[in-house]
Amino acid sequence: MKWKLSTAFFTVVGLFLVVSPLRAGDGLLPGASAQDPLTIEANRLDMKDSRKLLIYFGDIFVTNGPSTLKSADLTIHLDSATSGAGSTTDRVNRIEANGPVVINTRKETYSGNSLQYDRQKNKIYLNGNVAIQQSDGLTRADNLEYDKANGTALLTGNIVFQKGAATVKGEKLVYDQTKDKIILTNNVVYVSGDTSVTGRKMDFDKKSNSALFTGNVVYVKKDTVVRGDAMEYNLTTNQGVVRSGASPIPSANVTGAPLGGASGNRVKAIFTPGQGKGL
Repeated sequence: MKWKLSTAFFTVVGLFLVVSPLRAGDGLLPGASAQDPLTIEANRLDMKDSRKLLIYFGDIFVTNGPSTLKSADLTIHLDSATSGAGSTTDRVNRIEANGPVVINTRKETYSGNSLQYDRQKNKIYLNGNVAIQQSDGLTRADNLEYDKANGTALLTGNIVFQKGAATVKGEKLVYDQTKDKIILTNNVVYVSGDTSVTGRKMDFDKKSNSALFTGNVVYVKKDTVVRGDAMEYNLTTNQGVVRSGASPIPSANVTGAPLGGASGNRVKAIFTPGQGKGL
């Protein structure tokens, strides 16, 4: 490491803050617990405002239990020292990092242009070219708000979710990490091979690999077009059922011909040779 601090006293303090594992009152990174130590490595540390502002520069590498963070710089805002403070990290109020920023956990890899962590709200914000890489899929968006308390992530703007050969697009995505479920809204478009589905909302269960599309649903497969209010679709078997009306009546099996629906609850299917196109 390279240290460019003014005096021997600050060099000793800087070494302690940068390379020593410090106990935190709560895990600072996703996937970390309150018992996990925090270690920060950097090329340089500047301390300002009576050491309440810590600014790290150059090849930042943060370890917090099983999770890590990499960035170009890192700024930590500390509260004033109190007699009950157990360590420096107990006083962390806000963290800011500029990137690219990359966070690795046991389950996901998060990346973006910049990061902010608000300890009072217990939330992490990633902004600009956000990506979440999981073992079975990749999600991209403009912005991410991660709530550490309940394990949910809110993504907004130009969302693209890729899982195998399937791609799903929308404008707002809520991911519940504990339940492994995703809710995507606003101009939802699903495309896989020669099959596409559009709707206003998609509820996706990762465990069953199935989705419920609702709101002006349009299903297209080659020359077949089926419209309805809702559609249950299995992404593993590429089979689904389009429904219409408030009650879940049999209406259309999108893997075959349309089925008859009850009066007042109608599904519209169009078979046009040579005209079917993915949406």
